[in-house]
Amino acid sequence: MPADVFGNLSEWGKVLETMEMLRGEGLLDEHQSGLARVIRCRDNRRIQQAALECTLEVRRASDLLIADALNVLVDQEAPLTTRVTAAEALASLISRWEADSDSTFEIDRVVESVRHLAHTPQAPVLQRALDQTLSIPVAMS
Repeated sequence: MPADVFGNLSEWGKVLETMEMLRGEGLLDEHQSGLARVIRCRDNRRIQQAALECTLEVRRASDLLIADALNVLVDQEAPLTTRVTAAEALASLISRWEADSDSTFEIDRVVESVRHLAHTPQAPVLQRALDQTLSIPVAMS
């Protein structure tokens, strides 16, 4: 994967412009590690939300991007709208994940984490998003 093109995340306007440029040029797959770094940025929920939305256009999901989207989903401190977007992102990413023989990533653990979360009381909008995520077929590792 190319170098992280997002630069200083405190310059959020440039980060948003970079995401839009990558989206427009169809280059999001090549910049998943950078998107994952933006998703981990809890200091700016706006760029975090935008990065989660970009994952909906990723064609072949990386382990790192799935793991970071899951971390946002399970973060009880994250805003509800961000958690819902993370669930939607996971649904999309899980459906576009392919097992890599070199990876030790266990997609079934991700699904189990979502299932566990879905079996605890959640806001209705988040519960619907979790149920949708669990309805996605996945190739287990």
